Amino acid sequence: MEAIIAGLPASFEDAREQRVYEVAMALAGGRIVPQGLYERAVEGLGHVRTTDVIALTMNYYAVPAGCPGLAR
Repeated sequence: MEAIIAGLPASFEDAREQRVYEVAMALAGGRIVPQGLYERAVEGLGHVRTTDVIALTMNYYAVPAGCPGLAR
């Protein structure tokens, strides 16, 4: 928990937990999930759960609806 609060890398034994952590940190840090990470998340969590993680993280950080994304 301390690593997460400090924004430091964290490691989880459960691969699903690791993917959720990495997606949330990517969104919190730069609001962009790299394509490779997104693909790993979908592979391990499924499309619906990955979308849930992204939506919940954006909601937590109060990203307004209709906010334009960053150019990739």
